[in-house]
Amino acid sequence: MRVCHAGSCSLLAICLLGAAITAQAAPLDKPPPVPKHGATGRPVEPVNSAPKAKDENNPAFHKALLEIAGQYKGYQKLDDVPKPAPALCAMPAPLPPRLSAGGDGGGHGKKVYYLYAKDLAAYLKHDKVKPGQALVKESFKAIPTKTGTSQKVEYMSGDMHGLFIMLKMPPQTVGTDEGWIYGTVTPDGKTVTGSGRMASCMSCHLSAPHGRLFGVKAAR
Repeated sequence: MRVCHAGSCSLLAICLLGAAITAQAAPLDKPPPVPKHGATGRPVEPVNSAPKAKDENNPAFHKALLEIAGQYKGYQKLDDVPKPAPALCAMPAPLPPRLSAGGDGGGHGKKVYYLYAKDLAAYLKHDKVKPGQALVKESFKAIPTKTGTSQKVEYMSGDMHGLFIMLKMPPQTVGTDEGWIYGTVTPDGKTVTGSGRMASCMSCHLSAPHGRLFGVKAAR
């Protein structure tokens, strides 16, 4: 039987304690891996990441957009406001469509439109947009026309160009811009030509002052 002398045992205890402390404090060789998939097993992507090619026409949203294309005529039209009859009591002409601010033929440029809103009151008050809100720009080719003695140029609607749609979903809906789905539909309302996080739409609407909406005044 070996007898441990006090000095050697103390030295051994100190060495063992130091080794334990060193092992406990030593950093991991690598940080723990970041999960690439959520609970559903699908890749996790930031909601507001840059649009990708698949975002330009996401088929997951086609059904909702086509339903809106078939129903928007029942929404509230921004410029359907009563106007005083002319002096001769003739039926007043309908308000002309608005001219889009875009400067080129792409996007909204060189088009005129009527705006429809599912909840027009909330849109005009710039209330916080709730899921379910839908906006439709019914766009037409802009035809310049000179009117009156001043020959002021106004724009009338030509051939229908198509529908520009915005639909609000819950903010965390995958494939949306903070809940917004942007969509374009052919004039007959039967074919979706773009849907989801469309870069051409987001490039403007990201800077909009009212939660992706610019807002316009009713009844000019």
